Amino acid sequence: MKITYKFADGIVNQVDVDTQWIETMEELNRKSHTNRRKYTMRHANVDLDNEDNHDLHNADTLEREIFREKTLAQKISEAVEKLPPKQKDLVRRVFFEGMTESQIASMEGVSQSAISQRLATAKKKLKKLF
Repeated sequence: MKITYKFADGIVNQVDVDTQWIETMEELNRKSHTNRRKYTMRHANVDLDNEDNHDLHNADTLEREIFREKTLAQKISEAVEKLPPKQKDLVRRVFFEGMTESQIASMEGVSQSAISQRLATAKKKLKKLF
């Protein structure tokens, strides 16, 4: 299989890559993405009671925490939806799909600094919206 690299200065290179390597890299990317999501997307935080390590906080506290997290997730989702299409797509790629700025820059044929700047602008708008 051939992979095409498009550089910002217009140079295009093609490289032959064994299918096994591509499958291995895709699998590693999937695993990395899954691990990143497990780390960043935490569900309700349940602490052990200080007095008795076997008693969990009451269900009412847990329900309130879950409600707060769902509300926060909904507000974030609404704020992201209000972004311009390019910024919304960039936020989705970086924070939900786990892509790096350099990967996105390569795909779009722009510099990594352009992607970094666009992401910084999106973050500023999200802060204002949120």
